[in-house]
Amino acid sequence: MNEALIARLTEIKKNAEQFQSEEATKMWAILPVLECVGWNPRAIGEVVPEYHVGGGKVDYCLKHSGREQCFVEAKNPGHDLQNCQDQLLKYVFQANADLAVLTNGVTWWLYLPHERGSWEEKRFFVVDLENQDPAKAADHLEQFLGKAPLLSGDAVKKAKELLKGRERERSIKEALPKAWVQLLTGPDESLCRVLAETAEKMCGYKPDVDELSAFLRQQLTTSHDAADPTRGQEGYSNVPPLSQYETEIVRNKRPVALTFQGRRTEIRNWRDLPARLAGMLYEKEPDKFRRLLAARWGRKVPRFAVSARGMRAPARVSSSDMYMETHGSAQALVEMCRRMLRELGHSSDELHVEAQ
Repeated sequence: MNEALIARLTEIKKNAEQFQSEEATKMWAILPVLECVGWNPRAIGEVVPEYHVGGGKVDYCLKHSGREQCFVEAKNPGHDLQNCQDQLLKYVFQANADLAVLTNGVTWWLYLPHERGSWEEKRFFVVDLENQDPAKAADHLEQFLGKAPLLSGDAVKKAKELLKGRERERSIKEALPKAWVQLLTGPDESLCRVLAETAEKMCGYKPDVDELSAFLRQQLTTSHDAADPTRGQEGYSNVPPLSQYETEIVRNKRPVALTFQGRRTEIRNWRDLPARLAGMLYEKEPDKFRRLLAARWGRKVPRFAVSARGMRAPARVSSSDMYMETHGSAQALVEMCRRMLRELGHSSDELHVEAQ
């Protein structure tokens, strides 16, 4: 266990509000973390600042024996990393480094820049000091950014395994519903034959192709409605509505923090609220949280998915492979939090939101 790294991450989490500039983030967070995982910022040619690559430059390049190992782009903690990806990633795919990092000191987004797909799909891990235990965060940073695992290739190998497993899961989840629809609407010859033979044995009459097709289309509609009882509805019918007092807060104030089961974290806007709460719930019970992948809650596009495709305001759920849709009114986002709590067996009283 890297006690020095754990102590540094704890200190960063405690004093993040003092990082008022990108330079402060580099000095107090990024360089100390890199040093804790084996890199020497004082060694010429090892942690190279303002590194030119692909027609642009990144804040740091981690090198060994002249070879690029990893690129690191720094941002002020106040920046939304979602809007900063291009600055790092539009250049690095032209270079040799197998890993890239975008960080504001508190949140660390880790990428495999040479893999296929969008930048969201190339991001294989997230370390979030606000929502993760410092010891776990330290393990992850050392595993992927440590000098020894980077030079041995273990870091890249593990990152690719994570990404490959996520891609397999995403592909299967996307393909199965399409295959089911195709099977029912085709209709598939073998399925029709078995269905017709079974019906004939039961009633003495064999349905024709048109009758089978009509029946299967009906089952397709029925199965959709059964799987999603709120399909076509706009609200959250089984979640109690907000009180008049709560509605006034949502409409007229800005959230500054949330507390869940005694754990407090600062937030910047209403979209942060469900994202932070989801991170807490996932860290607490990851397997149970994955049930929400089936949740639509009155929407055509799922609220939770293993791909950000189709989402207007996607947010990564902690360090998982899941994304959630955070687009919506402030009231809808608060109701979404209450729905998450209800679905996972918690009371809405466990969540307290500070607003001003």
